[in-house]
Amino acid sequence: CSEPHKGERKEIQIMQIMNHYYFFRKNMPKTVVTWFSFFWSEIGRLLYELLRGKPKLFWFRWTGFAKIIKNIMLIR
Repeated sequence: CSEPHKGERKEIQIMQIMNHYYFFRKNMPKTVVTWFSFFWSEIGRLLYELLRGKPKLFWFRWTGFAKIIKNIMLIR
């Protein structure tokens, strides 16, 4: 099994965070508490990647996080 190249890793990280968001949006109640929980978990994952010495994965996930914020702003 070969290691994915940079472009694949970026797409995988973005897809993971977007899929987490879509699953959350589809299946969870839309309350302040659940939204807070979702964002808290994503911030925790961002910090996890940064603190474990994976700044590229941090920035890849940040890209996905930014897409979620943009999507939320468009929905309103």
